[in-house]
Amino acid sequence: MPLPTSHLSHRATTSRPPSMLPAYLSSISVQHYSFNSEKHHRLRVQFVCSSDSPKELEALEAEVASVIRQVAVWTMELEEVNASRLQIEVIRFLQLGSELKKSVTCVQLASIDFELIQLRHNERWRRFLADHVPPEKLLTLSSVPS
Repeated sequence: MPLPTSHLSHRATTSRPPSMLPAYLSSISVQHYSFNSEKHHRLRVQFVCSSDSPKELEALEAEVASVIRQVAVWTMELEEVNASRLQIEVIRFLQLGSELKKSVTCVQLASIDFELIQLRHNERWRRFLADHVPPEKLLTLSSVPS
């Protein structure tokens, strides 16, 4: 006999295969997923077919309570995973900051090295000209715009 589902939302009546689960739930095994699907189906059957007998209502309440406990466990596990992920992201951010500072320092050192090389080159060129070029030609060379 098909179950009446008019009182259930569309979300409650559709089930997604494990491959369609969000990425943060991918660590939940297929076994858990099928277990929950079966449990969900049993609860729907009990809910739809239940009479108003106190024993059946108590059994249904116990089943719902166990589902709530399991969801609480999974929520805590997800919170732990999220906290660990945040710690990893903070550590990675600090590492990237250190790498950036190191890169900036290397660029500054390279700039200083380039300036020193330029100054040494200018000094050597000036000495070479002073040693090898007569003073009258030196004036001509120095007056030529560069």
